[in-house]
Amino acid sequence: MEDQINELSNGAPAVEVEAGPSPPTPPNHSKPAAQATMRRLPPPSETSANSVGKRSGRRYGRASETYAAAAAEARAAGLDPKIVLAHPKTQSISVPISIIIDCSFESYMVDKELVSLSSQIQRAYSENRAAEYRPHLFVSSWGGKIKNRYEVGMNATHQYWKGIRFIEGDILDASKEATELEDPNSEPETVTTDTIVYLSSDSPYILERLEPGTSYVIGGIVDKNREKGLCHRLARKRGIRTAKLPIKEYMVMNSRQVLATNHVVEIMLRWLECGDWGAAFLKALPKRKEAKLRDEGSGAGSVEPEEERDAEDEEGDEEDAEGDEEAMADAPTTSKEDVDDEATG
Repeated sequence: MEDQINELSNGAPAVEVEAGPSPPTPPNHSKPAAQATMRRLPPPSETSANSVGKRSGRRYGRASETYAAAAAEARAAGLDPKIVLAHPKTQSISVPISIIIDCSFESYMVDKELVSLSSQIQRAYSENRAAEYRPHLFVSSWGGKIKNRYEVGMNATHQYWKGIRFIEGDILDASKEATELEDPNSEPETVTTDTIVYLSSDSPYILERLEPGTSYVIGGIVDKNREKGLCHRLARKRGIRTAKLPIKEYMVMNSRQVLATNHVVEIMLRWLECGDWGAAFLKALPKRKEAKLRDEGSGAGSVEPEEERDAEDEEGDEEDAEGDEEAMADAPTTSKEDVDDEATG
């Protein structure tokens, strides 16, 4: 027996054993992966275009509510929503330049024109608030009917405006405050006209650039061109330098060159941004002026008669008035005699 065991261990051929039948495979009751995945997905109706549209509608509704709230906030602050919401919110940089709107011409205007001027001041303020480079803004000779309109007709919202000062004194008083703002460390000095430039289209001098430490005065008057040369005569009488915007040097216009107060302010703001009068005019001038750069405007169309151009501009200026005319108390500031008694020479 032992010999047989040794023989097997010493390399005897192995005996092949026939394998028996394989046990049966148990049935697979699990679902196919794809089928299981499909059943875990939400029903098709939940991912339809209707649900996507509902989400888009909710987003649009929230955006509309946000816009409406911002517009209401702007109106409550006395701002023009179209201007405020059109400009992206950027950090404004204060510059040592002042713009003074001279409101000493009340006796030259009827109530409807005073309403238009009040709207122009509001738009000028809105433009300055939204500007990248922000000068100091003043309104001088503040009083009379226009002040009453702001306090009564406009619910005194101007009291909450920022970056603007309403001065009861004249342009010299406003210029003195402007100097103190631009250089707080400066010693108080007597008021001089050296740092004041009155902007007038009747001036023989052209404004080439805006200089730091200078106050630029804009005549706050809407008179449909009845009182030609009024601002220029007032400035000469008081010994104040004058200058006019270089419109003719850069632009061709099928219209007169007299601009609304807010348009002059916007032109100056655009120049502070780009340093180019041509680009500033194109951005700020109203479309009804049909303004083109001088090198682009040669031979461009016919020029209308002066009377027709003035009539169209008067219609455009009336768009600046908001609301109905109101009964406002009489309180004239500058009389015609004060201005018309111009010193000769």
